[in-house]
Amino acid sequence: MKAERWEDFKKILLNVDWLYGKLERLDVPALLSDFNWLDREKALSLVQGAIRLSAHIVGKFHPQLVGQLLGRLQTLKSSEIQTFLGQAKRWKKLPWLRPLQGNLIAPGGPLIRTLSGHGDSVRAVAGTPDGRRAISASGDHTCKVWDLAGGEDLHTLSGHGDSVRAVAVTPDGTQVISTSGDHTCKVWDLVSGEEVATFTGESSILCCAVSPDGRTIVIGEQSGRVHFFRLEGVD
Repeated sequence: MKAERWEDFKKILLNVDWLYGKLERLDVPALLSDFNWLDREKALSLVQGAIRLSAHIVGKFHPQLVGQLLGRLQTLKSSEIQTFLGQAKRWKKLPWLRPLQGNLIAPGGPLIRTLSGHGDSVRAVAGTPDGRRAISASGDHTCKVWDLAGGEDLHTLSGHGDSVRAVAVTPDGTQVISTSGDHTCKVWDLVSGEEVATFTGESSILCCAVSPDGRTIVIGEQSGRVHFFRLEGVD
């Protein structure tokens, strides 16, 4: 890259053995980041998009990489992509299942990535104001904080004793509010993932919101009550 040998760099990024080797030794975000150096190259953008769409699978099971690439790219007509797929079809480093048709969602469409990691249904989601993080609430009693650029699970917020029903983010993007069937509303520090405070109700807490000034939490209970809590002084 420093020598501006862009064509050589492009050949590396379209080398299946190299892609698998880097994924095996590092991780999906590290692999995806290399493509950003040549983000105007159409073929590389498509391969990067296919890897991003497959991140929730290949991050856990690396040998799925080649099959995922074939499943997502075979329908594309680009000559560079077809040459790349010809190399992929001959890959013999490990046993793998080869899709004969493009049977998976291709890059370039509205779906950007899939985040996977919860052990039960996802009940609610929220995003930070800067668009860099997403928080998901699940029936597995946890919330997860996701990095949207790399698709990484940054924190698992554990502490609820029942399904997490709702989640909200403060306007300054520093704290997460979660409510649960365990009758509690919890406040979390978004950076550290630590629990900051807990408010307890009389029944399952089904929903929550934060006022625009970030000073008040509003929660709704299954009993029909609505509660207002001040965030001032919470630490």
